Amino acid sequence: MSSPTADGFGPIGGEGDVARRKISYANWRRRSQQIHLYRRALPVLIGVILVILAGFVLYNTIAWRFAGSDGAAGVSIRMVNPKFYGRSSDNSPYLISAASAARSERDFKRVELDKPVFTLNLDTPIQTRIQSAQGTYREDTRILRLEKDIVVEDKRGYTFKTQRAVVDTKSGAIKGESPIEGVGPLGRIAASSYAVTEGGVRIIFRGDVRTRIDRPAR
Repeated sequence: MSSPTADGFGPIGGEGDVARRKISYANWRRRSQQIHLYRRALPVLIGVILVILAGFVLYNTIAWRFAGSDGAAGVSIRMVNPKFYGRSSDNSPYLISAASAARSERDFKRVELDKPVFTLNLDTPIQTRIQSAQGTYREDTRILRLEKDIVVEDKRGYTFKTQRAVVDTKSGAIKGESPIEGVGPLGRIAASSYAVTEGGVRIIFRGDVRTRIDRPAR
């Protein structure tokens, strides 16, 4: 008696079935080898990528530090004729302008100013204007530091000259720990230091104060 068949025409387990099993086994073995290869290669690939990224970061850091050693380096943004408008705590309007400004990469809150001008109480009868050769402004503290050839003028006719000034734009106060001298409608005055308070209305002179009051012309 012949063995039962799957379709009634041939015995189960013939040569075709064996060939299909060999092909399936070969395909499975090939996929298994590929998976094993991927498992070994993937960590190596990740390691290579991390090394490349670390090298890129290290290169940029070294290049930035070398650039920072240059006196004009570390500057990412330059502006021509910048203008910064604001108001002090007593709502006095002010304007900071300059011939040019540069923001430092090493300290992004620091702005270097060339020929800055600070105007307090902008467009009012008590307007005070301060200009200098150079200065720095910090956006985090809102402190403006002016240096070299500073000239202070107001609409009352007073003009003062000094070499240093620190402006707190939040309060509108101005002070300087350097000699100051000036002239106005009442005469001349000189002192070792000064402070401008009350939104530019009051000027306080300290240390070796010398004045000369001129008589009004008849």
